[in-house]
Amino acid sequence: MIERAGRKLLLFISVSVMAVCMFTLSGYFRFQSSHDLSNISWIPLVSFAVFIVIFSIGFGPIPWLMVGELFTNNVKSVASAATAICNWSLAFLVTKCFQDMVDLMGISSSFATFGMISLIGTIFVSVMVPETKGKTIEEIQMELYRTQIRSPRETAAVEA
Repeated sequence: MIERAGRKLLLFISVSVMAVCMFTLSGYFRFQSSHDLSNISWIPLVSFAVFIVIFSIGFGPIPWLMVGELFTNNVKSVASAATAICNWSLAFLVTKCFQDMVDLMGISSSFATFGMISLIGTIFVSVMVPETKGKTIEEIQMELYRTQIRSPRETAAVEA
């Protein structure tokens, strides 16, 4: 599936559906206290199930695949280690802080926050993530080099 559809498209679809699932959970829990939702009490279960499935075909495996495709051999081992540390540290942080978020903001706002983070993820994938399907490391590096954001100190010289 990854080779046929491409990494970027699957990441974009994955994070978009993840956002929908988080906002669905947020809406459900927002209305749960003031409305009888017993006839749609299946919504949280389905939302979590869809989230897990879509994460498993997009944001779960693809970043690990792309680490091997985005970094050159001379930095790949360090970049892989740094990526793993960052990923698992953030997973730990979310797990550790979730109950504190719920206690502070409520469950609806907590899921809305994760939905907003997922929406930011859609923008990030659209703008910053290169498609690596069928490309050599040299082609990927050239694309990354061309799309780098220039620093404010880089200016063009103009003759008068």
